[in-house]
Amino acid sequence: MCRGVFSPLCKGTSCNEWIQQFFSVSYNLQIHVRCLDAMIPKIKKYLIDRFEQVFVLVVVVSIALINYYIPYKIAFLDFYYIPILLAAYYLGQRNTLYGTILCILLVIIFAYISPESFHPGSTQFDIFFNISSWACFLLLVGIILGTVQGKLQNEYEQTLKLNEQLDQKEIKLERANEELEEYSNKLSA
Repeated sequence: MCRGVFSPLCKGTSCNEWIQQFFSVSYNLQIHVRCLDAMIPKIKKYLIDRFEQVFVLVVVVSIALINYYIPYKIAFLDFYYIPILLAAYYLGQRNTLYGTILCILLVIIFAYISPESFHPGSTQFDIFFNISSWACFLLLVGIILGTVQGKLQNEYEQTLKLNEQLDQKEIKLERANEELEEYSNKLSA
């Protein structure tokens, strides 16, 4: 039987049995982590391929959660910048406009159902909470825009490199064409 520090963990098993169980669980956990690592790219591809559906789901669920759990709803209206910015990057202008209209309509519906929950408070805590939540969302939007800008910069640099390679290949192709014409002229003469 186990004694000492591990005795509460063993509960009637010997130390060897407990150690075997521990390493068995540890090995199983490693297998699950490897499976999860293999699944992450598939999940990421799935979410990107179906971003419109994910976007609508995030908006609807977030509006429902905010309106159900958060007493300071007016402070969390800035949250909707985040899915709109992501939609603008991934979905384009038309679908972003639809998403924006969806957000606005859902907030209007909840404001109509429960207008008292959209009145800002007048206590010191209410003011501090509104400002701090606004600041947090502003930081998140800044981080997201920075990430998007970084991706766009990388894509731009990659495009420049590809254009440069294309120009070099075009020059080589022109040279080869000139050589072929010279060779053709020599054969015909």
